Amino acid sequence: MKIKWMLLLRRTHLYLGVFFSPLLLMFILTGWWQTVTTDEEKEREGGFFHELMKSFSSVHTDDSYPRPNAHHHEWVMKTLVVSMCVALILSILLGLVLAWQTTKGKWRVVLVLGLGILVPALVLYFT
Repeated sequence: MKIKWMLLLRRTHLYLGVFFSPLLLMFILTGWWQTVTTDEEKEREGGFFHELMKSFSSVHTDDSYPRPNAHHHEWVMKTLVVSMCVALILSILLGLVLAWQTTKGKWRVVLVLGLGILVPALVLYFT
């Protein structure tokens, strides 16, 4: 029974990650771009990559991809993003369970998880 349960956890983790990875990558890349790009740089005209990042970044602020004369249904994008967030949380929790269940040295999992909490907290506190 435990083997079937673990297989279900792994498959759920796998397919949630595979399905949502393109959308997550888009949010990560545009969030990165928004973080490291100044407001003046964002507003200027640029090359293909710059304009693509500007367009995709509008998804963060406007819940839609900018298209002229398009009627946007913001609730559709919001529903997709909320679904992605719930799936990401579930996938992270499944990943932690899988790490705990499949690692012999459980102290390593606890140590790395603790560092994953402590390091960002220290960076936020001291910056």
